[in-house]
Amino acid sequence: MKETSLANTKLIMLLKTLNDREWLHLAKFIESPYFNVHEGIHLLFEALQRNASNIESVTKSSLYKAVFGEEKYNDLRLRHLLSDFLKLLEHFLVVSALLNDEQEIRVRLLNEYRQRDLEKHFTSTQKLTDKAGQKSPVRDGQFYLHRFRVEQEKDSFLAQQLQRSGKTNIEPAAAALDIFYVSQKLRWHCLLLNNRSIVGDIQPLNFMEEILGALPGNPVASEPVVAVYVEVGQMLQFPDQEEHYHQLKVLLQQEAFRFSQEEARELYAFARNYCIRKINSGIKEYLREIFGLYRQALEQHLLLEEGFISPWDYKNIVVTGLRLGEFSWVQNFLNEYRDRLEEKFRENAFTYNLAKFHFYRQNHPEVVRLLSQVEYDDVFYSLDSRSMLLKTYYELNEVNALFSLLDSFSVYLRRNKLVSAHHKTNYANLIRYTRKMLNLKPGAKEDAEKLRKQIQDTRKVADADWLLEKLAELG
Repeated sequence: MKETSLANTKLIMLLKTLNDREWLHLAKFIESPYFNVHEGIHLLFEALQRNASNIESVTKSSLYKAVFGEEKYNDLRLRHLLSDFLKLLEHFLVVSALLNDEQEIRVRLLNEYRQRDLEKHFTSTQKLTDKAGQKSPVRDGQFYLHRFRVEQEKDSFLAQQLQRSGKTNIEPAAAALDIFYVSQKLRWHCLLLNNRSIVGDIQPLNFMEEILGALPGNPVASEPVVAVYVEVGQMLQFPDQEEHYHQLKVLLQQEAFRFSQEEARELYAFARNYCIRKINSGIKEYLREIFGLYRQALEQHLLLEEGFISPWDYKNIVVTGLRLGEFSWVQNFLNEYRDRLEEKFRENAFTYNLAKFHFYRQNHPEVVRLLSQVEYDDVFYSLDSRSMLLKTYYELNEVNALFSLLDSFSVYLRRNKLVSAHHKTNYANLIRYTRKMLNLKPGAKEDAEKLRKQIQDTRKVADADWLLEKLAELG
């Protein structure tokens, strides 16, 4: 039969996302007769597990043979088996997620004990749940949703106890629900405002006007999860009122630990995006604010995910510090966080950013040496490294090397399909205007001024500030 690849099927695409630990846990899950009694799925899993490192290469015929031996191939039979395995895999993901969520386990236990009318079990689980909630420093929206569900179970339990007729738990349940609802509406409101510059006008969320109008003087407004989003919303809606940004920065310093790490990073991103818009509007002082926000987030360990910093955050922090002349701090950061980069990114990210450090220190020969060690597999490193090398050759007056690089850079932009149209335009303009700058005759001030105006009018030019700076030196 013709070999048929399964590479683009939902099953294989999902299996590709499993790490080594998850493969081991899935094996135990499938071995359990509680979850799986289908011998064919055992055999199918073993065949897939053997090919886990190259799962996309698995074909229908190889799997059929692994399960059914030399029987005549039956496509419908195999498809049914693959469908059953996908359902089992989905159950594994759900069970794994539940077993890793202590809060969800306790709420479900409360529900089970209440329905079974086990007062002693319910009460002891409730006390453990309340104690865990009191000890948790996190007070984000999900925390209050969890509290609402717990308080709701308490109220339902009280309603079942005839001897406690008339006693309810409605007020604490409603209070937790209020905080969850208001905070989440404010969060989505802020996300919409943040995207307004991209998508244009936005349609306000239902009840936002009423919620914002009801908050002043309401106890809900004093909850950090609400107060933070109120300031984010005010900052985004009224960008000229800079006091909202400064108040948000203070709140993040004081309250970021009350949010999940993912949500706290999102809040810092709101603040950084506001600063970027200020810089783009000509208020360059906000670069110092971005640097401060990064340092604040680092101190709170918010930029580490599973112990690692992303190569993009690593690079952005380095560039921000270098632009501010914080050379000593950047050098310490480069070395201190080198091992906090995932191994697959580590050497490339460190070497590239160290080259950037030496470029700003005008140690140009070291830049050339370091960039020769950067692997250009990633589009970002390929573009930015070529751009940095272009500027370095210019500074070194290596004219022949520079012209050769301009030619190869142009070819790369034309041929590489992974480079976006936006980046192709920006970097093509950098190449074009660098050529024009190199061809300027000494003392041709009128031509230099004409070129300066062209660059400013074009707008979509990578490293435009550098080009203008070099033109000013020529003038």
